[in-house]
Amino acid sequence: MKWIKTFSNSQITYYIYKLNKGDKILYKPNRIYSKSIIVLHGVIYLFKMFQNKDIFPLAILSTNNIINLDYSYDTQHYYTIIALDRAYLISYSLLDIKNKIYIKKQILINIIYGQKSTLKQYELMNQILKHKYTKYRILQLIFLLSLEFGVIHDNKIIIPFSLSQKNLSIITGSNKITINKIMNYLSRKTIIKYSTKKFIYIEDIFSLQLLFCY
Repeated sequence: MKWIKTFSNSQITYYIYKLNKGDKILYKPNRIYSKSIIVLHGVIYLFKMFQNKDIFPLAILSTNNIINLDYSYDTQHYYTIIALDRAYLISYSLLDIKNKIYIKKQILINIIYGQKSTLKQYELMNQILKHKYTKYRILQLIFLLSLEFGVIHDNKIIIPFSLSQKNLSIITGSNKITINKIMNYLSRKTIIKYSTKKFIYIEDIFSLQLLFCY
């Protein structure tokens, strides 16, 4: 993997984390962090949880996306990373790079590219959350996931990792009951198939798009 080789060659200390599906990392309040995390492989989602248990989804991230933790957190919230699929993360200290007199230009280019790509994921999440109704948030989410990760098989688009009602409710800022009703509705209309293992198969992408008009 390019990041491991690049950091090793530049003598930058790093740590690698393996997350199985459903594993999580919590960054607690009242801590000072000065590091970044890069997704080497897999898909994760990042959200902010407040002391009153309210959740604010931030982004769905994948390979080469970067999370910066170069500040201290207040006592009102903390950040959580959850793996949607098996994921490998690499963390490094921002100070390590700042203090290096000789640093390869390609490292900085890769970091800038990764941050630019990550910003796009934050913007996509904002597109989902700007909808007032959960129905449109779900439709937007499925459509964007199909574009970002979808695999075409037997004239269907498969999102290649499972998404439980709980995951969907966190990502869209809704509740499991509403999510279940919407997924059942889309299944009855044969627009999607939601398998017992929680994989989403998009059977009619055009009808999915048309639902935005109603």
